[in-house]
Amino acid sequence: MIDNRGKLVVDIAASPYDADCDMAYVYCVDEAKNYCFSLSRFPNSEHIEVMVLDQLVSHVDDLTMSVTRNLMTATLDEKTATSLDGYQHYDLQFELTPLEMTRLIDSLQQIFAGKSGLSIDAT
Repeated sequence: MIDNRGKLVVDIAASPYDADCDMAYVYCVDEAKNYCFSLSRFPNSEHIEVMVLDQLVSHVDDLTMSVTRNLMTATLDEKTATSLDGYQHYDLQFELTPLEMTRLIDSLQQIFAGKSGLSIDAT
């Protein structure tokens, strides 16, 4: 079980546009804890889909996501957290190559297009 802040060490798969699924996504999985956190968005959707665990899903208008070199921190509103697994904050630690980091950033920018919740400082 993860602690109350949702600290995960994750492998990341990301795509700014996946033609098979017709969406942008960031999928994070902590194999040791058997836990996933993902964000996705269809091109014409106003909502971001948040998924945790295995198929606990909520659609949100906005959320806060900050990205640094090896850490993403996601903050959900209380109502969304309650509808999922109860965690409002997720610290997602990762190691990515420069190319993988570029893909992650491109994917997040697609997911957050027109939204105000994304902050990136990956230098």
